[in-house]
Amino acid sequence: MSEPAAILATFSDLKLVKTRKVAQLVFEVPIESVRSATEALGWPTGEQWCGIARITKPGPRLDTGPVGGGAERPLPQASAAPSSKPNSTRAVMMAKDEEFRRFLSEANNWSIVNEPQADLAIKTLCKVKSKADLNDLPGAAMFDALRRDFHFWRKRQPYNASMRGVA
Repeated sequence: MSEPAAILATFSDLKLVKTRKVAQLVFEVPIESVRSATEALGWPTGEQWCGIARITKPGPRLDTGPVGGGAERPLPQASAAPSSKPNSTRAVMMAKDEEFRRFLSEANNWSIVNEPQADLAIKTLCKVKSKADLNDLPGAAMFDALRRDFHFWRKRQPYNASMRGVA
């Protein structure tokens, strides 16, 4: 693996393996994120070293009260890199992209042949009612995972310059 990779997971259990004098830390990801997690970390075929860091739980707000002198904590960003376009705009552009529709069809065993179908698929996969919901957590995190899955899928496809759309 040549590219740095990270996933978002919850630390759910700790198991002691006394016969080997080690502990197993169990981390869980939503089933929708398994593909991106294995793309990022690789398949566990042996020992794979990974870095682990505790973060604040993602959600619409980091906490319910003021911090310090009464200032509100800022809302978390779904992506580390700032985007020039909101996710709702990106979703519109991606739904128009023929290659993205092919990805949706292949990855989900659906038949996505037009923009309205792609629009519905995006909202279904990201569990939102409106594309505007993709601009805030948790919809933004789901949309980022979908975009990552698309980029990984696209890397595995033969290059065709005419097919390179937006995303």
